[in-house]
Amino acid sequence: MAVPLKKIFYVLRPAAVLRWLRFHPATAIPPMHLPTLMQECDPPRDVVDLTEELMARKAVSRELGTAPLAGPIAAFMDHEFDCAGTMIDKAATRLSDEARFEAEAFFRRTVARLDTQCSAAK
Repeated sequence: MAVPLKKIFYVLRPAAVLRWLRFHPATAIPPMHLPTLMQECDPPRDVVDLTEELMARKAVSRELGTAPLAGPIAAFMDHEFDCAGTMIDKAATRLSDEARFEAEAFFRRTVARLDTQCSAAK
């Protein structure tokens, strides 16, 4: 099935971020620069090569056209989203009453502050 190649980046980046987060659990913010992200998340070599080809094509033209989704990239994306789903299922915990109270209090303070700011701006 042919897909717009530009849209591959819309799924590839989050998949790479999920992998990066798995490999760097103590760091909260993954790199925004796609080449750096790809380097630091250490995907399979064929995924790196295909991503570099796509980035090179994108650098030349904004319109990349459509083509079949490359198998290695599709497998990479599927694998990373599957892994993330498994990790989220395992990490699902119930908030303590204290954490829920603090979150609700923060929300109320924020809404009240923004309401005051909006009223003052009118």
